Amino acid sequence: MPAASPLSSVLLFLSYIQTDAGVPSVRLRVSSPYVTEGKLAAFSCNLTHASPSATLVVTHWQRDGENLTLDNPHYSINAAMTELFIRAVRQSDNGSYQCFIRPSGGGQTIGSNAVALHVLARIKVNAVGASVLIGRSATLSCLSVDDDVHVSLVFWSFRGKVVNNARERGYRAHGKAAMYLTVKNVTREKAGDYKCTLVNPVKQLSGFARLAVEYPPVILEGPQNKTVDQGSAVELRCNVSAFPLADIKWTVNNTWVGLLGQRFVVENGQLSIRNAHVKDSGSYWCIANNSHGVAPSIKAHIDVRAPDAYLTLKFGQNATLSCPHAESEKIVWTFKGPPIVQTEHVRVNSRAQVVFTKATRDQTGIYQCTYISPTGEYVPVHRISVTVEGPPSAPHLSAASVTFESNAAWAELHWTAPLHDGNFPLSRYVAHCFPSGKNGLIIDETTNSIRVLETTVTFSVPYRDGMTHLYKFFIVVYNEGGYRNQSNSVFVSVKPTASPSPIASNVTVTPSLLYSPPLSRSLLAVAIGLPTATVTILLVILIVAKFIARSRDCTSELPRNRKISKTEQVMESFSTNSNCASEPNSPSDLDEVFLRLP
Repeated sequence: MPAASPLSSVLLFLSYIQTDAGVPSVRLRVSSPYVTEGKLAAFSCNLTHASPSATLVVTHWQRDGENLTLDNPHYSINAAMTELFIRAVRQSDNGSYQCFIRPSGGGQTIGSNAVALHVLARIKVNAVGASVLIGRSATLSCLSVDDDVHVSLVFWSFRGKVVNNARERGYRAHGKAAMYLTVKNVTREKAGDYKCTLVNPVKQLSGFARLAVEYPPVILEGPQNKTVDQGSAVELRCNVSAFPLADIKWTVNNTWVGLLGQRFVVENGQLSIRNAHVKDSGSYWCIANNSHGVAPSIKAHIDVRAPDAYLTLKFGQNATLSCPHAESEKIVWTFKGPPIVQTEHVRVNSRAQVVFTKATRDQTGIYQCTYISPTGEYVPVHRISVTVEGPPSAPHLSAASVTFESNAAWAELHWTAPLHDGNFPLSRYVAHCFPSGKNGLIIDETTNSIRVLETTVTFSVPYRDGMTHLYKFFIVVYNEGGYRNQSNSVFVSVKPTASPSPIASNVTVTPSLLYSPPLSRSLLAVAIGLPTATVTILLVILIVAKFIARSRDCTSELPRNRKISKTEQVMESFSTNSNCASEPNSPSDLDEVFLRLP
């Protein structure tokens, strides 16, 4: 089709004017020229003409001179095509938009003014901090994750004060839109979180870049001179400021504390001495070090005073303390510093004597009698160290796991050590197992001696086909004074399966474990090949022996650090007369834990 000549176009336009006596026009508006990615952009195409009788329609929309495909779900438009909506704009929607109209009866198409749409990327701040040695310079960065070209400015502030300006010395903002901040001659006071704020035409978003200042250790508080009583606890402080964190060690008379035994405990840099002895007197100091230097504290002298007298009591014993060479009405007794508080186990009578009734380990410590002079002055007269020897506190036992392997079950037990040793070092633990089958019949019993440093033991529990067994476990702890205490009991119910799944990887075997094979299994092994009547008699003997052992309700302890023979194990299960005494401080049945296996 031949193109219309300029003259024909002019004649068509003039004929339109003569017919409708008005000149149509179109104006395009947008809700906002700047829209953040993912937000709504709305365009409105407004039609104006002089004659009401003229009918004008929107024919199409363009972006950057190319027609928009309006059936694309990315766009939506009203029935008259006068409004265009882009509900979730993206970077590809950037550009110059126009709408076009023409008379309904035909005629020339007229385009609107061009409107630019700027799609701004969502601001995602990536603030990057730095770690630098004190005295050096550090550079922080504040970047947009999407490298937003519309970010026009970055503000840097520290503790509420803007720092990227010429008036703030020691800082320099540089790079595109000041996205980098260099902190000069870094000091500890400049360490912290720096706030950066990215700004574009429609919004702003902030992030934080942390400046970590590394420096050698500085002792803020060291140990102080102290005079303490023998048997008391001593706490020495060593507070250190350093980055990276400093490793703190203690020395006593030029000896590392780690070589002095379990009474010396270092936790979070602080030194605790439990039950101080006179030999613990001396010079103490801490040494802090990190990758940038070492800082020793000043030396502190600790003087541990020996008492004037010693008194050792047995657990539950009665006793009386008197203050020599003093009038009773002018005597004040103190215990570990404060005056004695009366309890059911200790009191001060009318003759100024300390009376112990069924002493417990809580009465262990230094007792001091003080004379009140006529002038009101308190004069120490006599200091007595009282030690109450007795059983350790009870360990707490819990069943951690039970796993299966081949034709056996392994019950792994864990416990926590006693809180108090009864004023004697702990010597060992003994784990006890009482398995029972039908009608409560004890079918096996074992004891296992464990080193005092261990807090776990694994028992091998044999199967009995078609029978559910209830296994009772408990731990007995002993100290070197011959005292003992028993933990709570743990019951494990096991029902053997025809083909148990092997889970060998979950089994932990304690090397020090001494395991007694089942007595019934041992006897049956002897009975192999014997006549049926003989086997029956042996089984009857076994049942009677088991009932006798169960009625005594105790088990014997295996010799420590010695593995016994099978014969000794069989005989040991019947000679259980040494551990039948009642246990002090035994937990109630309410503390028992049940674990039922599938």
